[in-house]
Amino acid sequence: MSFYAETTYSNTKQILLCDHKVAINVLVSDSGIVANSEGKKIVPAGTIVGGSTKPVLTNRGEPVAKKNTQAVFAKLELDNASPDANSKVTITAKEAGVAGDSIKVEFLDPGDTSQALSVSIVGDTIVVSLATGANSVITSTAAQVATAINEHLLANKLVLAEASGDGSTVVEAHAATALSGGSDGTGYLAEGVLLYDVDVTHGANTGAMLIHGFVLLERLPETPCADAIAALKDITFVAEAKEGI
Repeated sequence: MSFYAETTYSNTKQILLCDHKVAINVLVSDSGIVANSEGKKIVPAGTIVGGSTKPVLTNRGEPVAKKNTQAVFAKLELDNASPDANSKVTITAKEAGVAGDSIKVEFLDPGDTSQALSVSIVGDTIVVSLATGANSVITSTAAQVATAINEHLLANKLVLAEASGDGSTVVEAHAATALSGGSDGTGYLAEGVLLYDVDVTHGANTGAMLIHGFVLLERLPETPCADAIAALKDITFVAEAKEGI
């Protein structure tokens, strides 16, 4: 028996551009769904969903839940104790996700005279050894530090560095500090789009999940994130044509 079939469900809100579609029956989770003013918990048509804890397409009993948050790039801002418009260096992970939180960056004062600016990778840390003058005072500017990181063969595979303003202010030493705020999001786990409203007031309930078809963007409860669009390769999201255009 196949779980995949052409469907003819009726919607409370039509989200399809045309009738050509393929959908499967799914169990829609009630987890995190808030009751509306009428006391009902409704998961609206057009919600981007996927298996709650594992793919529903290969685990047919798995409930589906909303999967529409974009992955976030981990970031770190290093600035002077007395900052100005040109003193900050912002380091952003090249790949979005929590893995970026494991990258550390250090601005090292070499504590010696006439040292050149250099970058190295030590374990999980990008170490920027700052340039100094004849009196051992740091001379590297924010712009120079950012350029050195971006031109390093390995560091530039991990992060992008940007100086604030024109980057002309000399930076200060900073202990190794991890990037933070990275998130894998949920959009990459998207497997389909709910074809019609599902009432989960009394617990998880059955619904239909579109896995192939043409969906009108303006009819959805929220815009699909880029990761969800990329994951839903067999669904085409279409802008609704306006009269007179």
